[in-house]
Amino acid sequence: MSHHELPTLEIKARESPFHLRLGEIWAYKELILLLVNRELKPLYKQTVLGPLWFLLQPLFTTLTYALVFGVVARIPTGGMPQILFFMPGVILWTFFNSSFIKISGTFVGNAHIFGKVYFPRLVVPLASLLSSAFNFLMQFIMLLVIFGIFLLTTNHVKVQPTLIALPLLLLISGFLAMGMGLIVTSLTIKYRDLSHFLGFGTQLLMYGSAIIYPASMIPAQYKYIFELNPLVPLVEGFRHSLLGVGEFSWQGLAYASLFTLVSLFIGLVLFNKTERNSMDTI
Repeated sequence: MSHHELPTLEIKARESPFHLRLGEIWAYKELILLLVNRELKPLYKQTVLGPLWFLLQPLFTTLTYALVFGVVARIPTGGMPQILFFMPGVILWTFFNSSFIKISGTFVGNAHIFGKVYFPRLVVPLASLLSSAFNFLMQFIMLLVIFGIFLLTTNHVKVQPTLIALPLLLLISGFLAMGMGLIVTSLTIKYRDLSHFLGFGTQLLMYGSAIIYPASMIPAQYKYIFELNPLVPLVEGFRHSLLGVGEFSWQGLAYASLFTLVSLFIGLVLFNKTERNSMDTI
C-alpha cells in the first residue's frame, strides 16, 4: 500500500450536542472492554481474597443493617428473614451508587487520557456502567443462592410472578445512574464544589430511597415528597419482585422511566457540549 492509499481518520467537532455518533462508539467496543478490565482489575489485584470482595462488601453491609435496623431498631420486614429483606436494596443501591460515582468523575478522573489520544469520550462512562453491572451480577448470584436456601428450607419465601420485571428494573437503574452521572461530570468542569458534595449527597439519597426500611413506613402526608425520588419504586419493585414484600407499582416504574429518559437526554447533551472544550477547562 502506497503512502497515498493509507486510510485517513478525520476528527471533527460535533455539529450538534444532540449528535451522539453511536456507530463510532460501537467501533470502539474493544476499548470499552479494555476500560472495563482496567476498572475491575485493581479491585482484587494484590488482595488475599481477590474477587470475593465483590461479594463480601454487600454481605457485610447487609448483616450490619440486619443487626442495627432489624434487631435493634426493629424495622418491619414483612415477615421476611432480615438478610433477605435488606440484601436486594443493598445490592441495587451499590450498583446505582458505584455507577453514578464513577461516571460523575469521568472528565476530571480521565483528563490525563483525554489530553493524549482521541476516542469517543462516551466510552468511558459506558465502561464504568458495565463494570458496575458485572459487580452487580456477581452479587445478584449470591443473593439468588441465599434466596434458594431459604426457598428450600423454610416457608417464608416463594417465587414471585413479578420476577420477570427484574431486568427492566436493573436497566432503568443503570441508565438513571448514567444520566445523573453525565450531568454531574459535565457540571463539575465548571463547578468543582459538586465533587465535594457527592459523598454527602449520595448518603442522603440512600436514606431517602427505602434501602433500609419499607416505603409503607413513610407517613401519608409526606409520601408524595418521598415518591419524587425515582429510586423508591425501583428499590421497592426490586424487593417485591424477588420476595413479594413492599410495593410494586407500574405507575411508579413509569415515573422512574420518564425521569431516567429526561436525565439521560439532558446528561448526553451536556456531556457532548462539555467535551468540546473540557481539556481547556480541567
